Amino acid sequence: LFERLGCDSMIHLGQTRMMEILSLCYVRSSMKVGMMLHKRKVMLYEVLVQVLKTVTLFGLVFGMVVAFGTIMKVRTWFFVSFLFFFLMAASGMRIVLRLLVKRFRRMGRNLQHVVLVGSSRSNRELYHELTDDGGDGYHVAGYFDDCPNEELSACTPYLGTPDMVNEYLAQHPQVQNLFCSLPSHD
Repeated sequence: LFERLGCDSMIHLGQTRMMEILSLCYVRSSMKVGMMLHKRKVMLYEVLVQVLKTVTLFGLVFGMVVAFGTIMKVRTWFFVSFLFFFLMAASGMRIVLRLLVKRFRRMGRNLQHVVLVGSSRSNRELYHELTDDGGDGYHVAGYFDDCPNEELSACTPYLGTPDMVNEYLAQHPQVQNLFCSLPSHD
């Protein structure tokens, strides 16, 4: 198959060994570029840039292995075509996976539970940043402040004063994040 598609000859390697080398080069490239799985807010262009970086590094690494390792001779047009189609396939796969994760989170799974301390403008903006896209997977349980804020209370429940935060967190272990934005007092 390799000979028909553009590989003139394989030197001392079978097809299985060649696939192992391809896989190792890709895994190494992915490790070097890094992953974005831990990020909750990822834009589509960020996914595409990540894939482009990974495939470019993969192309360089595998190209050097082929060129200097005398593993096999590959026609340039085949190698470039392979990288192009690999880029398209990897991009499509990552986009579909990201969309599936967002859908999963919109269904109420894999949520990060959050409480806010303070009802300042910055915390109100943070509330909207966390909740406007349900695919990001945040659930704001409520907020603490010295007194209720009408604007924030319309969106999420008032949980009490800031001195009640520790008690609330002890009773609600599912809360994983706390964002604090209290004004300073003289």
